[in-house]
Amino acid sequence: MVALLVPSGNYDAEKAILNRLSEYPEVKSTMGLSSIEIMDGYTLTDSVTPRQLSELIGLDYEVAEVLYGAYAMEHNQYGEILGGIGEYGVPLFDMFLYLKTELDERNITFEDGDMAEISDMFEQLERAKAQLQTDNYSRMVVYLTLPEEGEETYAFLSEIRNVIGDYYEDDYYVVGNSTSSRDLSASFAKDNLIISLLSAFFVILVLLFTFQSAGLPVLLILVIQGSIWINFSIPTLTGTPLYFLGYLIVNAIMMGANIDYAIV
Repeated sequence: MVALLVPSGNYDAEKAILNRLSEYPEVKSTMGLSSIEIMDGYTLTDSVTPRQLSELIGLDYEVAEVLYGAYAMEHNQYGEILGGIGEYGVPLFDMFLYLKTELDERNITFEDGDMAEISDMFEQLERAKAQLQTDNYSRMVVYLTLPEEGEETYAFLSEIRNVIGDYYEDDYYVVGNSTSSRDLSASFAKDNLIISLLSAFFVILVLLFTFQSAGLPVLLILVIQGSIWINFSIPTLTGTPLYFLGYLIVNAIMMGANIDYAIV
């Protein structure tokens, strides 16, 4: 599973991203606000007019028009009112949230039978919002057919970033176990080289002052580094995966033991 975090509010871009990713054979399934079907073939991010909303939830058309007018005024979209509120389209997700607010404030009421169905819909809406949207970000989830780690997986993560980059310039994130593994894989080799060089330098420095000899510290470093390579050649030759922390721990212990045993 890979989660995509993008700035909230652009439902068209979110829908386009999910549609494009769904076409890749590496993608098993996707989920986001724009792919959740709520009723009668509508998804949460589809824009609907007052007439469509009234037919969808059994709301009087005149009440729906008033509701849309109040929504337009609250969002400073006065042009929609002047141009004719009947053609004004609002994403279902946003309108349902606004409708819930109006119901909570008792500005609108429904009959008991209709209210039970509406309440059930609002519960689904709240769960979707809790999982997929905050005030600043929307979350989309992509399930891949690829292994959690591997070059093919890492290459496809770059492709996901390219797709998102077509709609968002920055301020988006691709997160998950695979991305963490990719970041560790990219940084480990460089970090480990720096640490190994610094460790060898300080070990040589300590042994140099201890033995007052230039050749012996170098010889000891070669011996202990050779021992480290021998240790890790075994899992390499047997094809056994090794957790990177294990490599660092053994490396550190053997390098530290080099000082202790050499002095003893």
